[in-house]
Amino acid sequence: MKNTIKARIMPTLRLTAIALVIVFNAVLPLTGCDNGTTPGVIFPIIPQATTVTIAAIQGVTVPVTGRIPVTSITENAQYSGTVTWSPNHSTFAVNTQYTATITLTAKTDNTLQGVAANFFTVTGAASVSNNANSGIITAIFPATGAVITIAAIQGVAPITGRTPVTAITSSAQYTGTVTWSPSHSIFAASTQYTATITLTPKPGYTLQGVTANFFTVAGATSVSNAANSGVITAVFSQASEVLTVTNTTEWNNALNRIATSGNGTYSTPKTYTIMVSGDITVPAATQTFGSVSYVAVTLQGNGKLSLNSQGNMIQVGNNQTLIIDSANLTLQGMANNNTSLIYCSGKLEMRNGTIQGNTNVSQYIDTYGGGVYVNGNFTMSGGTISGSSRSSTSYMMNSTDTLNSLGGGVYVNGNFTMDGGTINGSCYSSSTGTSTIDYSSHVNSYGGGVFVGGTFIMNGGTISGSSNSSSQKSITSSYGGGVYANSFTMTGGTISGSSSSSSNSYGGGVCVITAFTKTGGIIYGNDATDTNKNNVAGNGHAVYYASGTGYYRNNTLGENDSLYSASPLPANSGQTLNGWTKR
Repeated sequence: MKNTIKARIMPTLRLTAIALVIVFNAVLPLTGCDNGTTPGVIFPIIPQATTVTIAAIQGVTVPVTGRIPVTSITENAQYSGTVTWSPNHSTFAVNTQYTATITLTAKTDNTLQGVAANFFTVTGAASVSNNANSGIITAIFPATGAVITIAAIQGVAPITGRTPVTAITSSAQYTGTVTWSPSHSIFAASTQYTATITLTPKPGYTLQGVTANFFTVAGATSVSNAANSGVITAVFSQASEVLTVTNTTEWNNALNRIATSGNGTYSTPKTYTIMVSGDITVPAATQTFGSVSYVAVTLQGNGKLSLNSQGNMIQVGNNQTLIIDSANLTLQGMANNNTSLIYCSGKLEMRNGTIQGNTNVSQYIDTYGGGVYVNGNFTMSGGTISGSSRSSTSYMMNSTDTLNSLGGGVYVNGNFTMDGGTINGSCYSSSTGTSTIDYSSHVNSYGGGVFVGGTFIMNGGTISGSSNSSSQKSITSSYGGGVYANSFTMTGGTISGSSSSSSNSYGGGVCVITAFTKTGGIIYGNDATDTNKNNVAGNGHAVYYASGTGYYRNNTLGENDSLYSASPLPANSGQTLNGWTKR
C-alpha cells in the first residue's frame, strides 16, 4: 500500500511556489514517498551570502580646518556607504572634535550578518565602534588643528667647521629634529650633505592637508616632502664658506670676497656665512655683494654693526639672498638717515637678531621703509625690526601734488610672509603750506608698522605702529596704523596700531585694499580724526577694507573671530553684515 500524504497549499503559497520554481527550477522529493520517486514539494535553492570581510573603510578623510566634509565612503567590492557628521558644519572649524556616522550597505551576495563588534577601522580616527551584525559605524576624530602654513624651516644649514645641528629652530606651528648624511662630527668643506628633518606639529596644528614639496630650507639645492607628511629631505651641495669679521677692514674684505668669487646657479647657489664679533662701524654700501648671481649670505655672530654715513648698510641685488640669523646681532641705523637701513631687490629672510634705530627722513619727496625696504620677497620668523619713515614739506608746487610716507618699520613692494618676530614702526607726513595750492594737495601716510604692495601672510609674530598725517591746509589721509596691505591673510599673531589725520583716517589696526581673510590672531586698533570730521567710527578702529565705498570693523578681532572680504557684504550705508559695516 502506498503511503499517501495530503497537503493543502494556500493560493498565495502556490503562487509563491510557482515563482520560486521559475527562478530556481529545483524539485526536492518527500522523504518516504516511493523511495523518492513520487513528485514532492518544490523548494527554492537560496545562494549563501558571504559575511563582509573588508574592515578598513576608505574615503573618510580626517577633518582638517577649512576643508569640506565628505558625504560618502570610497566604495569597495563588498559595500558602499554614506557619512554624516556631528557637528554638521559646511566646512570643518578649527579646534573642534568631529564624529562621523558611517552607514554601510552590503552589496549583492554579501551580508553584515556575522560581522563582529568593533570590526571596522577608519584611518586617523581616535576611536571606531560598531555593534555586532551592524553596518552603522561611529568614528570619533581628534579635535581639528589648523593646517601648517609656515613653509620655511629655520636653523638647518651646514657650515664648514661647525657641529651639525640636531634640531630646527622651532616655529609657532611646529618643532623638529634633524639627522645628517654623511654623519660627521664637524661639517667638512666641499662636501654634499643631506638633512632629514622630522617635524612635530604644536597643539592646534596638523600636517594633514600639507601638500607635497611644500616646505623650504634656505641654502638647500633640493627640498622634498610627501603630502600630509612632516618628513623632509633637504640636500645641500656643499657646506657654507665662513668669513669672520671683527673690524671694518674685515667687513669690507668679506664683502669683496663674495663679490669677486663668481656666480652660483639656480639649483646650486654659492653660500657664505659672515660671522660678526664685537662692535663694528660700517660705511653705506652700494651693491654690497657686487653683481654676482645665485649667492646666499647668512649674517650671524655676537655684536653690532653700526652705520656711520647716510645710505643703506646692506644692499641685496637680484638673484641674491640675505639671511639674518643671530639673537645677539644688532644692525644699528642712523636717526637722520635718508633711506632704509636694509635695501633688498632679491630675497630677505630674518630669523633672529635686531634691526633698529633708523629714521628715513626726507623733504619734498616720498619716504619708503625706515628699517627695511624689500623690492622682492621677505620672510620673517624671528627677531625685531624697528624704524620710522618721515616726509615733510613747507609748501606744495601744484594742486595735484602728493607727499607720502610708507611703511615705518617695513616696506615691501612684493610679498611678505611673517611667521614670528616683532615689528615696531611709525610713518608720518606733514605739510605746513598755507597757499591756495596747498588746499587741494594731498599728504598721506600708509602702514605705520608694515606696508605691503603685494600679498601679506601673517602666521605669527607681533606688529605695532602708528600712521599719522598733518597739514594746515592740505587734504590729509592716514591708512593702516599697524598694517597697510594690498592683500592680507592672517592666521595668527597680533597687530595693534593707531591711525590719525586731520582729514581722513582708515583702519587703526589694518587697512586692506583688495582681499582680506582672517582665521586667527588678534587685531587691535584705534583711529582718531579731527572731531569736526566725525570719522572716528566710520573708517574702522580695527580694520578698514577699501572696496567700493569701503567697509570697516570697529571692535577688536580676537583669536577666534574670523572675517572675510569674500563674504556677502552689506549693501546700505550703516548696515552691518558678516562682521562688516558699510560706510
